[in-house]
Amino acid sequence: MSGVKYEYQGAKGLVEISKLTGIPKPTLAARIRKFNLTVKEAVEYTHVRGKVIHKYKGFVGLTAIAREFGANYHTLRHRVEKMGLPIEVALTQESFQEGNRGQRAKNPEENGLLVNLSPLWALALGIKECA
Repeated sequence: MSGVKYEYQGAKGLVEISKLTGIPKPTLAARIRKFNLTVKEAVEYTHVRGKVIHKYKGFVGLTAIAREFGANYHTLRHRVEKMGLPIEVALTQESFQEGNRGQRAKNPEENGLLVNLSPLWALALGIKECA
């Protein structure tokens, strides 16, 4: 049993394949290990890295779209990229126009304020005044 695991175009071993192709040995090893590729696939592998360009009514990019339509960039990005909504739907949702104006007033108890606290507990907790 030979110790050669990899062979490509007559080159045996990752070191020789690396010299033949010009791809560093650690890169080849990582492609084989991480992506579960064969040696041929690892040598021919090309990582396509590109930006998703969003266009809407003549504006390019989520930053420009959000700025033009008065939306928060991070909210728009979350709705478009994470939730998969089209830009038209993400921009026309009512929450962009309303913000927090439509929320009801919360009870003090919901906010965690101490309303009914006995004086002894207030003294023990170091609270000078209770609402």
